[in-house]
Amino acid sequence: DRPVHPDDLECIHQASHYAKDHREYLAIRYRIIWPDGSLHWVNALGRFYYDRDGHPVRMLGVLTDITDRKQNEETLRRSEEFKRRVMDSSEDCIKILDLQGRLLYMNDPGQRLMEIDEFDAYLYVDWASFWDSASRPEVFKAIETARQGGVAKFQGLCPTHKGICKWWEVLVTPIFNAEGKTEQLLAISRDVTDHWQSERVLRESEERFRATFEQAAVGIAHVGLEGGWLKINKKLCDIV
Repeated sequence: DRPVHPDDLECIHQASHYAKDHREYLAIRYRIIWPDGSLHWVNALGRFYYDRDGHPVRMLGVLTDITDRKQNEETLRRSEEFKRRVMDSSEDCIKILDLQGRLLYMNDPGQRLMEIDEFDAYLYVDWASFWDSASRPEVFKAIETARQGGVAKFQGLCPTHKGICKWWEVLVTPIFNAEGKTEQLLAISRDVTDHWQSERVLRESEERFRATFEQAAVGIAHVGLEGGWLKINKKLCDIV
């Protein structure tokens, strides 16, 4: 027999007594120390046998070395934790969708951007339902493209949970499984509201300038640095 890790002795003691007193199967995982000092995980399954008076007389069980499995579980846990840290360090709204386009995950910064206080209320909700109706065709198209293994980009209007309208630049990509098949979708949305509003103000300013230029009651010319006319309005054409 190899010694049990000291930190696991109390857990084994409690589990054994509970199984014995309640006549239930014993099922527990714990660590043992090998002669070379290395730690190994074992899975213990067993049951107690009792005499006619109900006293336990023996216990039969099976130990299975699950060290590799535990190491794989730990590696996976660390990988998932790393991905969560990466996602939560991003300033974008990062979501994982199922193949039907339903929400499975949203990173914490994304929840703040969308003004969502409790994500559980949105679990398995159709992502497309968040979007303004004019933007939904682009959303559906992007989901289908990613589902087929492609990458899609679009811009659209999606209000927050509290009703604030925001413009987003979105990238939707497939997440492949070990066989190379698409099993989930990754959607990364960047808030471009400020940029979009600045462009809108600029467009409106340019439109007002063009309207003023063309409709002015006096002749106006747009002159280049070398003195040549680049553009003249209708009034100046009438004059010259």
